[in-house]
Amino acid sequence: MSLLDLININLSYGKEYSSQILRNVNVSIERSELVAIMGPSGAGKSSLLYVMSGLETPNSGKVIFNGNDITALSSDKQADLRINNFGFIYQFFNLIPILTAEENIVLPLKIANKNVNDYTQKIDKIIEDVGLTDKRHLKPSQLSGGQQQRVAIARALINNPKIIFADEPTGSLDRKNSVEIMQLLTKLSKCNNTAVVMVTHNPELCKYTTRVINMIDGQVK
Repeated sequence: MSLLDLININLSYGKEYSSQILRNVNVSIERSELVAIMGPSGAGKSSLLYVMSGLETPNSGKVIFNGNDITALSSDKQADLRINNFGFIYQFFNLIPILTAEENIVLPLKIANKNVNDYTQKIDKIIEDVGLTDKRHLKPSQLSGGQQQRVAIARALINNPKIIFADEPTGSLDRKNSVEIMQLLTKLSKCNNTAVVMVTHNPELCKYTTRVINMIDGQVK
């Protein structure tokens, strides 16, 4: 069984659902693979990512995670599932500016009502893995773009997610930092047995992936 399956997904917006964004999409994600979702602007890439992660509810179809249909869950149970099983990385980092790098990283633990003191060794290791040991007490404004994205990656990994969903994770970075982030994601995905599903416009990043999902007009090609 796949880790995540999308079955006959349709998503529409607007009056009387006149604007169809996803059309009968069927996709499977396996454990530990790194998948890129590519396609022109407006193809439905980000919408597909949001449906996969339970942030968007399709008009029809099923999203099966670990054998369970998450579209049938209440909003509270979907939120619990996300915080305990999914990690998220965004193009613009989405760090809280008044918190230090370490405080941003441990936020998912607090949201999941876990005792941060029980995770001291894990926090230290993840900060070391992303190369920020000497930056852990700095705030986002004191970090470079690449360093901020490393904080975001560590934050996404802190709860041992089964899948990381990344929306243009290198879109705000220069080529050097983009390569470093992709190398880091590839390494951490393998080491943590975590699947990564990434939306990107950059074909150069596909060499780091195990598979590419191409989208055109809301359909997987």
